[in-house]
Amino acid sequence: MSDDFLPEMPSASEYTLLQNITPKHSIRWRHKEIINTISPAWFPSIAIDPRVESPVDYYNRYVPKQLFQVMDEMANLYATYSNKVSLKPTTAKEIEILSGLHLATEIFGYPCLKMYRETNISIPLFTENMARDRFFELRNNLHLVDNTAISGNSKDALIEVRLIFDTVRKRCLDLPLEKTFVLTNRLFLSPENMLPNSI
Repeated sequence: MSDDFLPEMPSASEYTLLQNITPKHSIRWRHKEIINTISPAWFPSIAIDPRVESPVDYYNRYVPKQLFQVMDEMANLYATYSNKVSLKPTTAKEIEILSGLHLATEIFGYPCLKMYRETNISIPLFTENMARDRFFELRNNLHLVDNTAISGNSKDALIEVRLIFDTVRKRCLDLPLEKTFVLTNRLFLSPENMLPNSI
């Protein structure tokens, strides 16, 4: 019989290593606080450019506070002419919180909105800022335009969100245009010397 068919026996060092492995059923997770052993002096100091805005300030440049006031007025108007007497009048601050919570849903990515308030997996950002029923009530009654003022033959497909669209578009158009366009690391084109059919 050939030696090729014999099973390979572990060496003495491998055998002692295998004896020192903890059996799977004996492994238990320990919950203890993580202690940072890296000295703070090891990290280089980071100087933040004073021209850099906070994320909230940057967001408010595109979605200003006045937009939330209009949304507040339209939501209250919609509740009034829809005879929704159970809907307590909202405020611009509440609409702003609702908007922030909707942005946060995209960050956390739970598959269902109700999961953000489930007992075992709730996220304090949601549970501490707005009650579940109020969240869904405002979400279902949120309006950006007066529905009674929309004509039946309007061709604008975005009429109900036109306010947000125009506000963000206006801010984008206010951004300064770049003077030089870099297409590769060797080719620099400016708007003056670009031909319409050159690309």
